[in-house]
Amino acid sequence: MTRFQITGRVAAAALLLAAWPAQGQDFSAERLSHGVRSISTDAFAGRYPGEIGEGLTLGWLQARYEMLGLEPGGPDGEWLQPVDLTRYTPVRPAAAAWRADGDIHPLAEGVLLRAASNDGRAQVSGAPVVFAGYGIHAPERNWDDYGDIDVEGAVVVFMSGEPDGELFNGEYRTAHASDSAKAAEAYRRGAVGVLTLVDAEAGEPAWGRRAQFNDRRRTLSPGNDDLEFTGAVLAATFGQWAEAAGRSLEDLTADLGGGAFRAMALEGVTLDVDAEETVETERSWNLLARIPGPSGLRRPSSSRPTGTMWACAGTARATTSTTAPGTTPRAPWDWWRWRAN
Repeated sequence: MTRFQITGRVAAAALLLAAWPAQGQDFSAERLSHGVRSISTDAFAGRYPGEIGEGLTLGWLQARYEMLGLEPGGPDGEWLQPVDLTRYTPVRPAAAAWRADGDIHPLAEGVLLRAASNDGRAQVSGAPVVFAGYGIHAPERNWDDYGDIDVEGAVVVFMSGEPDGELFNGEYRTAHASDSAKAAEAYRRGAVGVLTLVDAEAGEPAWGRRAQFNDRRRTLSPGNDDLEFTGAVLAATFGQWAEAAGRSLEDLTADLGGGAFRAMALEGVTLDVDAEETVETERSWNLLARIPGPSGLRRPSSSRPTGTMWACAGTARATTSTTAPGTTPRAPWDWWRWRAN
């Protein structure tokens, strides 16, 4: 048990008693509001994994579990299950260039790149570029943006989100909409990197938000996709690649939502990427509990596991956020959920 976790448990217990109403087991909007307000305060230091905020959050949640009468559900009868995470921090700005017709075009802007390999070093030269629409392979919905194309060794570019309409749950996003799910699918097919196509101008918020966080430390699960790099590309920059391949951005994106689209290579266009990041392994923790089975069940010893996924926000930096430096961003970061299996 690390020092920050022990300290976190003591502090969290005090906060818990002060923040939650006496009818702790009554499900109500007021109770949920009290919880969100408590763990979204600056006292929890952003709840960032591996830092003091994680210990505070785990202590708070464990105390709540104990109040509800739950039992430890982790390994060896403990509350906590260890999870090793990998942290990436850029050593220098990534360098990139695209090639077509024998010409080299350095990319000083219009792309955002991060190394994602386990050693923190991404070196890609002459990788073909493939546009994969939304980058979704969903056989249960009879949807496949890839078709028969081979993307081994290629850089896959895809749109963010997913098609409109009831096939993908309308206004409710499915797991297929996430960039991480698309990256995993591209890696499974042999791609070396992925870029999300951002339909915005360089000065617009949609791009600015991505650029704001591009040089920050980020945390991934070890072996996450194992791509060489991930990133984003502006529509204008990608449009230049399309034109060099004898296509246009409008032509490529004309029929993405109908289900007939299939991925296509930008013939004659290749990409070079050189990115380097430091890699550190950090231990984090899942909090697991058991719901004991009622004595009246046919199998009295039966129980149901439950777990807590706690979101983190970190603390703000004055150079990249309107939040005061050293304080904690608020909603929509401040949420958590329980999930019973």
